[in-house]
Amino acid sequence: MKKVISYQLVVIACYALGLYLVWGQVAAVSGLAGALSYAIPNMVAVLILSLFSINPVMSYAAFMVAEGLKITLAAVMMLLIMYFFHTQIMWLPFIIGLIISSHIVFIVFWKLNHGE
Repeated sequence: MKKVISYQLVVIACYALGLYLVWGQVAAVSGLAGALSYAIPNMVAVLILSLFSINPVMSYAAFMVAEGLKITLAAVMMLLIMYFFHTQIMWLPFIIGLIISSHIVFIVFWKLNHGE
């Protein structure tokens, strides 16, 4: 899972840099905000899973708690960003950043299962 986070952060940084070079600072910050609104809760979930990975029973419970917390934190972060910064956010980069950040997990797992 730590490999997923490292790939996720690299992809987010490349996305934000690409946005900055093409559309400027506002687009880059918007894309970064969208991507981090999923990446930060994902990091919290990985931390919870790594803390409780020793015991199989606890690991199952930790997975359920971590996924619920990840969804809740992502929703709260997006709502807070939308509430406080809705006039300064470019929505297309924000949504694309969110999608990229959430789908990099599937790409990494697919790569691990099907080889490089």
